[in-house]
Amino acid sequence: MRLRGLLPAGFAIGLVLLIGLYPGSVSSSGSAEAERYPLLLPSPKPMEFPFAEGELLEFEVFWKPVFLFPSFRAGRVRLKIEPGEYQGRPTFHIQAWAESEGTLSRVAGIEIRDYFESHVDRHDFRSYWNRQKLHEGSRRRELEITFDYESDGWTVREIDLAVDPSRVLRDVRKSEIPSPAVDVLSAFYLPRLFALSPGDTFSFDLNQNGTFRRIRVRIEKKEKVSIPLGSFSSIRMATVGGVFGIGGDLRIWYRSEPPRFPVRFETEVKFGRVYGDLVRYESPKVTRTILRVP
Repeated sequence: MRLRGLLPAGFAIGLVLLIGLYPGSVSSSGSAEAERYPLLLPSPKPMEFPFAEGELLEFEVFWKPVFLFPSFRAGRVRLKIEPGEYQGRPTFHIQAWAESEGTLSRVAGIEIRDYFESHVDRHDFRSYWNRQKLHEGSRRRELEITFDYESDGWTVREIDLAVDPSRVLRDVRKSEIPSPAVDVLSAFYLPRLFALSPGDTFSFDLNQNGTFRRIRVRIEKKEKVSIPLGSFSSIRMATVGGVFGIGGDLRIWYRSEPPRFPVRFETEVKFGRVYGDLVRYESPKVTRTILRVP
């Protein structure tokens, strides 16, 4: 049995904010939606960031088919944030690695080794630069997105690395950045900057694959989440109106108190759901992890 027709390459094993944000049903909001979902923008004053520099998060990712089938381990995703610099500006350098492993990888017959990195401003958290190096079976791509706020535009460059010599697929410049840009990595950290409560709603402009999309989010409820790493008082948030062209809304549970790190995520996809649990958290002062016996 091969699952290529059921799960797109990169989606089942990736953190959905990183590699699952395919062009889908999200569109720009009208005036009523804009009022209901105000833009979640960083403060004009320097912010206190709840995450420690050098913080490392690792998630174990599963695919749960429909009916009575058991969950399949699909892979792992690691994220790290540390001090950086981009064109002389102090930044947060965010990196992520998505790797397939376990039963699903063997059954699907595809190996995934994806790498992502971004530079975001240390003052207002807007994204300056995002690069994605995708290695999914025989498919190998590199995508680079650069935001130029002074000229109010961004560039997109995509290269096919699976052919020799490599081939440029896109090299374009676009104009009019709708708001401080959020990329597929900084989107995962942005909600952690604010103390949000059930009933709150917000939106942000995500640049995914070179195109801006308005993402709308609601804060649903507070609840206790138990995962192998421990039990956490959390706040659950979800996208509204669909993010994925192949699935439903994304739900993420963030720890209620600073450093407000994510502990679980899930989304409905074709023939089941994808979910991930935090299995490792490291900061300069704290380390929590679970050990798996091969």
